Amino acid sequence: MKETVERSPGNGCIRHSPTQYRSSFTLLELLVVIAIIGILASMLLPSLSTAKETAKRASCANNLKQLSQGVLFYTDDNNDWFPSYDTFGAWPRLWYNFIDYEINKNLATYYSNSLSSAKPAVWECPSNPNHGWAWSDLSYGYNVNLGYFRSDGSVITQIVCSKKVTRPAELIMLGDGDGDKEYDSYINASYYVCGARHNLGAVIAFVDMHVSWMRQRDTFRPGVAWDGAHYNGGAWDSKSRYLWGAEGYYAK
Repeated sequence: MKETVERSPGNGCIRHSPTQYRSSFTLLELLVVIAIIGILASMLLPSLSTAKETAKRASCANNLKQLSQGVLFYTDDNNDWFPSYDTFGAWPRLWYNFIDYEINKNLATYYSNSLSSAKPAVWECPSNPNHGWAWSDLSYGYNVNLGYFRSDGSVITQIVCSKKVTRPAELIMLGDGDGDKEYDSYINASYYVCGARHNLGAVIAFVDMHVSWMRQRDTFRPGVAWDGAHYNGGAWDSKSRYLWGAEGYYAK
């Protein structure tokens, strides 16, 4: 409430008359404002979520580019041969021991089952809530078809010479593991498969060093199906054989 001062035209007297003024929103107006804010938030939140995941995927791709560079350094130092996934010998024995040393030159992780002593950020996918630092839960996996040769002479897959790869832009080298904490550092076209944490797909590094996103389903070989615990089964065809270098395709 405020007073308005007025002068009477007849006798020049001054009189005071109260006038009303609004000091706040009505309930209806407040509800309208709240509704508009809610509508705007519902429109913006999906965009913000998408932008956040896009940034995480870009970070993941950058990690895999660096790890790919480490594999390249390794092949340069080893007469063009890819590393074995696991030599089952004395340390260093796992592929990530060799690649991390090529990148970070850290002897503590070179002679250990785990990278936890150093926790190098390049091995951690920002979209993987189950990331760890050892063979079971590392964010990134190695294409086992490039080599899994044990020191006792047993062969899971023959080690591939990089110079024999005739279609490097189509051959998977590294990629997101599936994040189930069971051999996440090992990827293949069935059972231990690529992840689906980036919009139902995985970030993949190919032998020619390029990195791209692939839908998880497109990394499977034909006939793979969920068995209640893993994506399992199926059989190789020409496309999946090229994609993974399977059945010793490049080791012949």
